[in-house]
Amino acid sequence: MLNASVVVLIYGFILLVLALKFLKSPNEIKLIAKHVEGDHGVAFFAGLIPLIIGTVVLFHFAPLMTGAPMNTLATILGGLTTLIGVYRLWFTPLWGSHLKAFAASKHLHVVIGLYFIIAVVLLLIGGHVIAIG
Repeated sequence: MLNASVVVLIYGFILLVLALKFLKSPNEIKLIAKHVEGDHGVAFFAGLIPLIIGTVVLFHFAPLMTGAPMNTLATILGGLTTLIGVYRLWFTPLWGSHLKAFAASKHLHVVIGLYFIIAVVLLLIGGHVIAIG
């Protein structure tokens, strides 16, 4: 079984890889938005994958979160991921338009930079460099 620290590390690592990828080539977001709007299969799996992963994390750590801050953080991350999946599945056209607007934003690097900072913080928390609780 995974413990909460490993889950937080995994979330941090995935977010770090994505942030670095999009900092390197931010125009990729435009291509992704185009595929999300044009291919229902891509949009479906882009919603289904976070829904599954988030639900598994959420239901695994929610009963354990009463006394451990790391379990609470893992539960929150699972809940947010579940909500992202639900949003992408239920509101696919709206998500596609938001993604296109995000890709055209002048402040794209700032937002991706914030993702990078969040990823580093999650890695530090998951690695017990930053203590929570």
